[in-house]
Amino acid sequence: MNIERLSKSQNYDDPLAVDLMSDPEYRDKMDRLKKEFSLIDSNGDSFITRDELLRFLDQRAKEPFDREIADQIFKQIDDNQDNSVTIKEFINTYLDAERILSDRLREVEDLIEDLHARKGGFIKKLKEAKRSDAPNTYGVSDKSELSINICEAKQLAGHGATITHNPYVHLSCGRQDGETKEVKKTVDPVWNEDFTFNIERGDEVLSLVIRSRESVTKDLELGSIEIPVAALKDQIEEDKWYTLRPPADREDAGQIRVKAQWIHSRVKYFESMISKLEEEIADQDQELDNFKRYLARLRKPFGFLEAENWSSKYGAFKKFETETNLKLNQLARDKFKTENLNLYGHT
Repeated sequence: MNIERLSKSQNYDDPLAVDLMSDPEYRDKMDRLKKEFSLIDSNGDSFITRDELLRFLDQRAKEPFDREIADQIFKQIDDNQDNSVTIKEFINTYLDAERILSDRLREVEDLIEDLHARKGGFIKKLKEAKRSDAPNTYGVSDKSELSINICEAKQLAGHGATITHNPYVHLSCGRQDGETKEVKKTVDPVWNEDFTFNIERGDEVLSLVIRSRESVTKDLELGSIEIPVAALKDQIEEDKWYTLRPPADREDAGQIRVKAQWIHSRVKYFESMISKLEEEIADQDQELDNFKRYLARLRKPFGFLEAENWSSKYGAFKKFETETNLKLNQLARDKFKTENLNLYGHT
């Protein structure tokens, strides 16, 4: 059976669905759902009411079915909210749930494959790092680098002030320095500029001074911070807002957002990334098993009416769809971040 074609058919009387009726598996599914509808439709008027659904759920559970969940199920399958469910609404609710779970199952399978590929890439980088990295007399890799992104700042004129500036950031670390572009007439500048510094000892300090170009010959200091490189020794990127130290003639200086990461040992970094990927693969394997279990339960007779498939607030299918989308989006951001790390010039 062509699952991809079926997943695109969200309405059983769409032309695509009609074409699928030639598929024995799809036809059997439609026959089963129609029989299930008829069993719930106790008076045979081709509509399921809330009372009919409650009676059926009570009989099937052999005890009073949870009314809150029953009302939620009825509201979900009553697509036009007219207090009665047609055969079309009944079948489309099933197809929609099946589509959501099938789509998410495939996405998690693709994600697991991607995680394994990324793990393989880091394993290769780890082998290369073990061959080429060598610690110096300070115990720091001779290829150690500090990566900095100067993101943005806010309230550079001080709290409540209305004056504007032309701010830029001067960076220095050891004997190295750099400078962002100037942003005109603002106290909330956005730079999003990257800088890299070679780190030899690990006791260096990154100094950031924000100044404003007030004229061709005059710069006004707005605030400053210092970040010890050793504070980043865990090799994890830090994304943080820092409160600026104001100059002597001001009470406050606003804040600056900086992303900072110090890679002092590629070997340890890649080992850490491999470990994290292995944990994520294990989590996604469990998530895949969950989707398979829910999909199997859904495909049993009256499966999408089972209480276990519903939470107190959202249908499990919708809940899984939301949670999985959030997780996939986060992993995509993490993938972009790790793939674009400039680890000593190696990709």
